[in-house]
Amino acid sequence: MFSCVVLSLTACSKSLDMSYNENGGNSDQDVPNTFEVSVDPQHTWNMVQQGTLKVTALPADFETKVVMVLDANPFIDESASILAYSEDIHSAISYEAPSHLTELYAACVNGDQMKVRPFNISEGKVDFKKDQLQFSSSASAPARRAAANLEFVKTVNATLFADKGWNDEIAQVPAGQTTVHFTNFKEYASTFQAFLPENTRNNRKVAAYDNILQCYRAIVSEENGEVTVIPVHKESVNSQCIGYYYFLPGETHDIKTVKKYYFPSISKIDDSVNECTQQALRLQYFDQEGNASYQFPKGTEIFFFLHVDQTTYNTNLRNLIGSKTHIDWYAEGNYNVDISNTLYEMGYGTSNAEDGWREFSHVVMFERNGEKFVGMEDWVMDFDYNDIIFMIRGDVESFPSIDDPVPSHTHIYSYAFEDTQSGDYDLNDVVLQVKRIYGGQVRNEVKLVALGAMDRIKAYYTNEEGVIIPLFGGKELHDAVGVPQNSFVNTESQNVEDTKLPTQEIPFDYKKFLYSKADFFIVNETKNQVVHVPTALGQKGKNPNGVCIPFAWQWPKERVRIFTAYPLFKGFAENMEVNTDWYTQPAEGQVFK
Repeated sequence: MFSCVVLSLTACSKSLDMSYNENGGNSDQDVPNTFEVSVDPQHTWNMVQQGTLKVTALPADFETKVVMVLDANPFIDESASILAYSEDIHSAISYEAPSHLTELYAACVNGDQMKVRPFNISEGKVDFKKDQLQFSSSASAPARRAAANLEFVKTVNATLFADKGWNDEIAQVPAGQTTVHFTNFKEYASTFQAFLPENTRNNRKVAAYDNILQCYRAIVSEENGEVTVIPVHKESVNSQCIGYYYFLPGETHDIKTVKKYYFPSISKIDDSVNECTQQALRLQYFDQEGNASYQFPKGTEIFFFLHVDQTTYNTNLRNLIGSKTHIDWYAEGNYNVDISNTLYEMGYGTSNAEDGWREFSHVVMFERNGEKFVGMEDWVMDFDYNDIIFMIRGDVESFPSIDDPVPSHTHIYSYAFEDTQSGDYDLNDVVLQVKRIYGGQVRNEVKLVALGAMDRIKAYYTNEEGVIIPLFGGKELHDAVGVPQNSFVNTESQNVEDTKLPTQEIPFDYKKFLYSKADFFIVNETKNQVVHVPTALGQKGKNPNGVCIPFAWQWPKERVRIFTAYPLFKGFAENMEVNTDWYTQPAEGQVFK
């Protein structure tokens, strides 16, 4: 390594000649005075891991155009960003990711549609066709059996509102012996919870989806098709049952007289666990002789309703109708009017009167991330639609999709520099953020987001061919921002708007480029020093006056040392195997937001 070098911009129309100290304050003797910790002698300061993803089977019935690797589940986290993107859907995809993550997400994309699966980084492969759910049955029933001995009783509506045409009967059907085993239950739970969060008036969100409000039924898509529902969430303390009824092709839809069926009450479901077994409920079909089977004729329309015991709230209603306190709530809001008007007269739900709750659907059916869900509301108070949520598996047509938009923003990498050998070590003297831009020629966008130095500083990038490229037009960084030389930029307060920060696009070979090894560096012209990122030079065990952080990092406030702003940083410096997520856990009030 030469002690002095000359930068020659042979690939540019102008050239720059400048000598500087190549050590740049990264020598070992600086550690005791400026860093105050004993650095792990093998420390590489690499906070990025490399990996590959192989999609071994693309989603069935889904024409995949693009495969992405994401850092989070976009159905849950709206800040999920793209780590890698490929239109070569049959080849392995290379990616970089924050080193502390063990799980990433594979996304198959076609236009504005997307299906997502988690994958373990150590495995690096995803089979989209493989069903993640494992069904089992301890006493599998035959497809057809003897006539069912069901006890039918009048529904509450038939009891109270016979004069309005209600004359339906209801019977309980057995739950059966089928179970389903989840190996990633939290993933399923979080997927629908992001759309139907607890304690939120989700009816206002649902109202924006006309396709959901018009979806009242599941249509059997195959002859002798089977339909299974799997409860995955129960929020309410009420006794609640999943109910259903159906009409054969060509039958008149008379909901007020059709026979109805319900399963035993659903117990509270713990959706905080990752691996669990849940009851799976197989819907039964009854022919004209009353013979029961699990096979429906093709085109059968199946409707779901919530059969709920309201005694917890309804002393008045219980007194009115005796022990028959189960109320049925339907997807088609006009069928809820009779019972809801009665509740309103008794003084229940008046706070929602202006929201049209009496005519509103109590059941919403939607598809999210390739899974079909039904959410149910058991009352008239909150309309969060998550009192019971169940999945539908089997031979049914697709439901309306409510998938979130496909992520368009890419993962941001931060390059943070200290401009001097004996400074305050706040690592905010220069902060660059770099992200990949897709579409057309793939390129990197570099943005100067913070400037905590008063010295004359310039920034550069060495590309894959070894050509040194000046950033931001080769301007001194204060000049590039348009502030006086003695000014700080976004380290004490946000004194420069994001839209006014200088940016520059850099073409690069994305097949060779690695953010962890990219040579973004700064030159302190006042002190005649250069500061590189250790990973770019392959250095080990040195105090880092420059770091690459695989994150849209919140840098320390002015004159707040990195150890104060990020308490876990010290442990990471001493042992690179611990506190690998230090940059995600800032101290309150010590970083710039």
